[in-house]
Amino acid sequence: MVALRPKNIPELLWWRTYSNLMYLLLGFPLALLYFCTLVLGFAFGTGLAVLLVGIPILIGTVFMVWNFAAIERGLALWLVGMEISAPRDDLPSAYLARARMLIGRAFFWKVSIFLLLKLILSVLVFAATVVVWSPGITLLVLPFVERDTVVSFGAWQIQTSPTQDIAIFLVGLGMSMIAARITNLTAPMVAKITQFALTDNQVESQSQKLRLEALSLASSMASQASSLSVHGKFDSTLNSVLENVTAALGANAGALMLESKRVSVGFSPHAINALLEIGAIEATQSQWRNIPFERGYVVRPKKPRDAIWQALAVMPFPSGQTQLLMRFDDSIPRQPELEFLGTVADQISVALENARLIAVAQSQAALEERHRLARELHDSVSQALFGIALGAKTAKAQLDRDPEKAREPLEYVLQLAEAGVTEMRALIFELRPEILEQEGLVAALKKQAEMMRLRYKLEMETFFEAEPNLALETKQTLLRIAQEALHNTVKHAKASHARLEFRDSSLIVSDDGIGFDTNQNFSSSLGQRTMRERAAVIGAKFSLESSLDMGTRITVALAK
Repeated sequence: MVALRPKNIPELLWWRTYSNLMYLLLGFPLALLYFCTLVLGFAFGTGLAVLLVGIPILIGTVFMVWNFAAIERGLALWLVGMEISAPRDDLPSAYLARARMLIGRAFFWKVSIFLLLKLILSVLVFAATVVVWSPGITLLVLPFVERDTVVSFGAWQIQTSPTQDIAIFLVGLGMSMIAARITNLTAPMVAKITQFALTDNQVESQSQKLRLEALSLASSMASQASSLSVHGKFDSTLNSVLENVTAALGANAGALMLESKRVSVGFSPHAINALLEIGAIEATQSQWRNIPFERGYVVRPKKPRDAIWQALAVMPFPSGQTQLLMRFDDSIPRQPELEFLGTVADQISVALENARLIAVAQSQAALEERHRLARELHDSVSQALFGIALGAKTAKAQLDRDPEKAREPLEYVLQLAEAGVTEMRALIFELRPEILEQEGLVAALKKQAEMMRLRYKLEMETFFEAEPNLALETKQTLLRIAQEALHNTVKHAKASHARLEFRDSSLIVSDDGIGFDTNQNFSSSLGQRTMRERAAVIGAKFSLESSLDMGTRITVALAK
């Protein structure tokens, strides 16, 4: 990355000005070396190829092209601060096969042509740099070299004196400042041209595409963590993110070390354990070198030739218990790659936290559902069983004294038994609505409406469109919301009439009850909170409309 000059330091005193100047001046001798080496190498190699002597010369020239390109990348990085991506080294190790593959790539010839034409560019830049800097440096040095003499500049003659010396020095200072400004503009431009020439656009475009896909998938996973958790696809999506990130970075393996489990791509479990055992991740042993950066650190072996991998990037998560690892066999990750890895880690961290919160919410919802069913059993079935036992005892006592009078308590027992059976069927339907899997959402909603008629004598009106094409989990959630809304109608609204609808991808439950003031804080009530959470899990929009003595209307609109 090109360094920015601090505002309080003038360009003439900034160290980067002179590294830029060195970059421009070194360009000419290096370009001359490139030109002579490549022209002679290709000429002699081609001419002597018939005698087989030229083949080694050609192979050496091909490798020189690759090495010269590496020199240009190094100069751009160290002198100008511009990082130029090196092509991925996926070539065979055998010299002849390696040279053959290089020659077959269009990128190789692009680099070769640039190195040959660089001589023209470097001559122009070198000459312009010398012309720009020479007058300023000459006038700066002149007052200290020539005193009280006449100095000639072509047709102009200057009589040096103390007063003239100050003026000459100031003019030289101004011209040097202009030269510094021109240098700091020219060096990045030349480096940009070099970057364009030495970048494999096809590979870079593919890498950029993979990075965008990885970020998009990670962001989508973070925003849809709730839906993925419900459908059981979270781990597979996380694995896809790791695969895309690994491919985008050119790494050969990646792993996410979680507190309770490990998600990996390319890492076998014993390989990760081996890294942990030898202390590579902590880099505490003498054979490892720890290179920290803003978000994490890179572990490198001090003897790369003796190691099976070149670098291991470690990205800790905010929780401190999770780490994202990327192993590089043939390269060392650069700053842009590490920044990309940090961005992905942020998205994965958000997704993991969202999934954790959803799991907690689901557990809490299940607990609240059990408590609700316990209350329902106590208020209905338990009371019915108590009444049945009491009626049976009364009937038994009457049978001994007056059998005719036993008829009334027996009829009472039968009524309670029928009511208890109805209550149990309703509760079992709520617990496991098998009709939902067998016949669909519309049939289940119709069954629920019928249960409300029989159980609570509630006047129900229904309207349903054709069976929607939705996932079973979504249908279950909509049915649960409908059940909760109708139970609230019976318990709190004091309604005599309710309407249950499913149309335009929306579930609508309305009643003619007493309603309530929505300006008051009713959003924290258990029923409303449960319905809102259920709707959020399936990505639906939950809305509630109510006013005093005007009833209540609940709408759950699915995303289209």
